Amino acid sequence: MTRDSLRAQEKVTIIGPNGTGKSYLALGYIQKMPSAIVHDPKHEIELPGFTITEDQRALLREPRVIWRPPLLADPVKVGDVCGYAALTRGHTCLYLDEAAYVTTSLRIGRWLAAAIRMGRSQGVGIWAATQRPVDVHNLFFSEAWVILCSPLVVGFDRDKIKGFTGEDFSTVVRKSWPPFSFYMVRRGQKTGRVIRVP
Repeated sequence: MTRDSLRAQEKVTIIGPNGTGKSYLALGYIQKMPSAIVHDPKHEIELPGFTITEDQRALLREPRVIWRPPLLADPVKVGDVCGYAALTRGHTCLYLDEAAYVTTSLRIGRWLAAAIRMGRSQGVGIWAATQRPVDVHNLFFSEAWVILCSPLVVGFDRDKIKGFTGEDFSTVVRKSWPPFSFYMVRRGQKTGRVIRVP
């Protein structure tokens, strides 16, 4: 897979358990983007050329910023701060390192929802990673242009995403996969392909 396979302005959802390479895959793309907001709820991401801050005002000032929100912040409010900043800036990519930290399965803020639904018209891409699809709002799946899913997703999480992955995902995961691989499917495709984290 080439770095050109995914673009900053796309809506990308990456799904997989802890340690499958979700963040590594996304950040490999994000670090090459001229304008990006990285939501870092675990306070552990560092990228060369990015400003790391806890000040949400920096989301509007810095072209490449890693925002570390307060650890006990309301996820819906945090999501709205990110969505507002991305829409206000325009022509940027918003990466949400763990989507469950900015939304719940039933609640999503209006600014984040607007960024997901209408961001393309302003050149805004929304990239989100999640370990647990059942804990995340459906907009991350129904509006995604690209879904990347680890074969290690099981149970209710697999059930939630199977309608968004084209072919029956349960038949795909029975195949032999190399380590750190994802099944990638673009919107409108009936089948996807297996890609490996570079």
